[in-house]
Amino acid sequence: MVVTEFVQDQLLTLETSSEVKQPFRESYRIESISEKACRVYCTIEVGGVPKVGEFFMRQSMKKEQPKNFARLKAIVGG
Repeated sequence: MVVTEFVQDQLLTLETSSEVKQPFRESYRIESISEKACRVYCTIEVGGVPKVGEFFMRQSMKKEQPKNFARLKAIVGG
């Protein structure tokens, strides 16, 4: 995955290349709440997934969310 959008302290978007059979995109929008706190909105888009697989994919992604945020923390150096 590569960074396709980045706005310091506001937005980070990672995507696979367009040639991939099932393209994947993660977007993290950061909203400042106070000097010491923020809220992070995570959006994940996956292409090329059959309708039948969407339910199982959502369940799997919920389990992976803690790992995704740990990876995000490592990327932003927190």
